[in-house]
Amino acid sequence: MCLREDDKDTSYRFTLTIEKFGCEAITRSIEIVGNEGGTISVNCNNLSEIQDIYIKIESLSNKSTECNMTHDFAKILASEESSDVTLVTGDGTEFKAHTFVLSARSVAEVMKEMLNYLYTDRKIPNQMAAPLYTAANKYALLHLQDMCEQALIETMDVASVADTLRFADLHGNERLKTKAITFIARNIKTVTDTESWKNLRQTDHQLCMDVLEEVAKQHF
Repeated sequence: MCLREDDKDTSYRFTLTIEKFGCEAITRSIEIVGNEGGTISVNCNNLSEIQDIYIKIESLSNKSTECNMTHDFAKILASEESSDVTLVTGDGTEFKAHTFVLSARSVAEVMKEMLNYLYTDRKIPNQMAAPLYTAANKYALLHLQDMCEQALIETMDVASVADTLRFADLHGNERLKTKAITFIARNIKTVTDTESWKNLRQTDHQLCMDVLEEVAKQHF
């Protein structure tokens, strides 16, 4: 299990199954608080008679995961540079937001657009491409999924391409991921000045390394 250095005070709970082939499995519920150097040590009593053991982590819950996600989305909200929609209140106050987040939160709107596609086969709104892709993936609507993927590719821009890269990686879409990496590499100087890239740099070092490898291929 890989833990970050800043998770020292994090509490982890998981089920540990220890078994010897041909013997009844022994299951323990373990809770661990903190870690040193990314290593977890578990002390199990009364297991001296077991040899050639097989250890399996059944499930793991990290109490900090939800907080980390909330923190990441808070940074995205604060990023006006990569926003693509403005909400205006009755008194004229403006709030910069992101269509892909608002759409993802609006299940009714996503369902409406998905039904419109199923009944009419009409072109999808570009701003709904990300949440519709998620819905299409869930319900195995391959043609709709392809349409959403193409819309995300055609509408890539400097401000939000890092978000598109993260989205592609999350959904395991290698074609979209490759397109996003290539786009970023070609526009590396401007993309790295955006808030969406700065957020990606703080949250996913591997994706940033993938981009740097592509930059090296293109420029060296």
